[in-house]
Amino acid sequence: MSLILENVSYIYSPDSPYETRALNDISFRIEKGEAVGLIGHTGSGKSTLLQLINGLLKPDEGSIEIAGYTITKDSKNLTDLRKEVGLVFQYPEYQLFEETVAKDIAFGPKNQGLSEEEVNQRVKEAMDLVGLDESYCEKSPFELSGGEKRRAAIAGVLAMKPKILMLDEPTAGLDPAGREQLLKQLMNLKGNDMTLIFISHSMEEVSKIADRILVLSAGKLVLDKPVDQAFEEEEFLTSVGLDLPVLARFFARMREKGCVYKSNYFRLEDALKVLLEGEDA
Repeated sequence: MSLILENVSYIYSPDSPYETRALNDISFRIEKGEAVGLIGHTGSGKSTLLQLINGLLKPDEGSIEIAGYTITKDSKNLTDLRKEVGLVFQYPEYQLFEETVAKDIAFGPKNQGLSEEEVNQRVKEAMDLVGLDESYCEKSPFELSGGEKRRAAIAGVLAMKPKILMLDEPTAGLDPAGREQLLKQLMNLKGNDMTLIFISHSMEEVSKIADRILVLSAGKLVLDKPVDQAFEEEEFLTSVGLDLPVLARFFARMREKGCVYKSNYFRLEDALKVLLEGEDA
């Protein structure tokens, strides 16, 4: 299942003194199973883009094709689309409200009209995906750590089995331990036939999860490349206020000094292979 955006634009407060073009003529295609990092500074249009793909907003211009739906300015009744496209907002733990973790995760599947047996199976599968074992089922979500709350909230979206999972700054506000645990679980979601689209300000996080990077600047798509190619574009990324991950930046500086490396390596295993074994693959 592909996601296709064609010439999509979105305007806040049109025909008013506060009119703002949040997105301007955005086009791209994402294939099933891709992990895509969406990056750019505050105000670049990232969150607006996720809400358009989820059907919470409708484009003022252009169209979005996803899961058998075509979203345009005139589209009606997009509720069913949200069963296919899960959106996890920033600080999703604020959406936790049930007495127990299991009940909270079960809320979405129950509203889909599934049987109790199917709901229980969905809850178990979703908890497994985010690394929460059965001991969490009867705990109050408000007793969990920040990272555990975040994973429980993501499990609630996963339990609805979306074909596309979108996350807006999933590690925001977490301590280092919670951040690493959540990143590990997001990495585990790759390869499960689920398309993953996530917003992050951290190039380190993007380097760990993404196969591909989309960069937005002032509402425009200014870069769309596989992650390894994107990290060769240091000058361009710097021009839009972004930076390379630490490892990629190290190799970029070494290449400037005459070291013959083929790439700005950004994954630890690749960097160690090159530095310790001398294999510049």
